[in-house]
Amino acid sequence: MTNNNSSQPSRSERSASNEAAPADEAAATARTTPGQQGQAERPAYLTVEEACADIGVARSTWDTWKALGKTPQMSRLPNGQYRIRPAVLDQWMISLEIAPEAAL
Repeated sequence: MTNNNSSQPSRSERSASNEAAPADEAAATARTTPGQQGQAERPAYLTVEEACADIGVARSTWDTWKALGKTPQMSRLPNGQYRIRPAVLDQWMISLEIAPEAAL
C-alpha cells in the first residue's frame, strides 16, 4: 500500500520538472559573453551544431573539415563533445578571407 500524503513529488511531477530544461542548454545559457554593440549576447562556448549554424554549413561538412584538420581550435569535454569559443570561430573565419581580386 502506498502513502498518498507523502511530501515527495510523484513520478509524473518529477519527469515534468526534468523535461523543463536540459542540463546542457541551461549551462550554455548561464555562461554568456557580452555581445558587440547591437548584437545579442553569445554563449562563452558554442557546440559544434551552434558553430555550424553560425557559419552556415552542414554538420557533415564540419566533420569532413575536422577529418582534414581544417576546423578552428576546439576544447574536448570529458564526455567527448567539442566546444568552440565564439571569438576563435570568428578569427578562424577571418583567416579564411581572401582578397577580392584573388577570388576571381
